[in-house]
Amino acid sequence: MKVNRPRPFSKSIVSKIGLIMTFITLMVLGLSVSSYIMQERVNRDVERATHHEIPSAIITMQMLRSVSDMNASMLKYVMGRHESLSVFLENQQDFENALKELKTIKPDEKQQLEKVSQLYERFQRIAHQKVLTEFDPVAEQWHASN
Repeated sequence: MKVNRPRPFSKSIVSKIGLIMTFITLMVLGLSVSSYIMQERVNRDVERATHHEIPSAIITMQMLRSVSDMNASMLKYVMGRHESLSVFLENQQDFENALKELKTIKPDEKQQLEKVSQLYERFQRIAHQKVLTEFDPVAEQWHASN
């Protein structure tokens, strides 16, 4: 005859604790995977911002400054300051370099950058045709008569 001895822990309690521990382990695993995926997304966004968005914004601002300086130089040139031509040409070179750099950073924006290039070429053509070839500030200066 077998004697039924009471067990110190009931099978149901052990199985419940095992089930709870399994559930907690799965929750921790799920949170870990979720955290890893979110971290990868953040890293990708930071990478895109630091290597594409921020530099392109800085370059765009440099281009805007160069164009506004070119406009100011043309105005000064027309007002008789012939030395403004060198500033104009300097800013022209800065703009072209920045546009070239922006095209390498943002190859997916080819259509918009092509439109910027066309507008810039139009601006340059008008500046050269209407101002630089037709106007000589040295010849236009009024000399004070004694």
